[in-house]
Amino acid sequence: MKKRFSLFAAACLLASTVSLPAAKASQITSSDIKGSLVITGGSLGSSNAAVYQSFIKLAGGEKQAKIGIVPAASGKLKSSNDFKADLEKYGVRKENIEVLPLSNHDFSDTDFDESKWKDNVNKKEWADQIKNFTAIWFVGGDQLRITETLVDKKGKNSNVLDAIWNMYKKAVS
Repeated sequence: MKKRFSLFAAACLLASTVSLPAAKASQITSSDIKGSLVITGGSLGSSNAAVYQSFIKLAGGEKQAKIGIVPAASGKLKSSNDFKADLEKYGVRKENIEVLPLSNHDFSDTDFDESKWKDNVNKKEWADQIKNFTAIWFVGGDQLRITETLVDKKGKNSNVLDAIWNMYKKAVS
């Protein structure tokens, strides 16, 4: 089955907030992009079937979707776990959804220090894991935290961000 790719909210991040070198950004044209974006506003409710169904369809459908959830923007890990539960409610297989350990800050609702996850963005195993997904969802919150997690202080993309970009550009319908 051909892959489709969708992004939430961080589309704005990936398209404009992330510091990409001007030459690199200008080389990307609409014909280079094969993926899809699903951009929603804040406070997406689990009852908003249209958004969930559209996202799942673009991700390959209930049976084929393999979704990675990036919790970096949120202050609580609960929001990622809630989104995972919502995807299951809408028919995505539990084993096909993963909350990725990608964050540069500690969540207020856990005992673990998630700020240690910052190093995961340059680990080959996590960049390779992105290749297995048909969609990535960035939970809401402070979108600047996504930038701070996926891009270093000099504006260099992490391996995970490069993998997400590649997935987005190469996804086929």
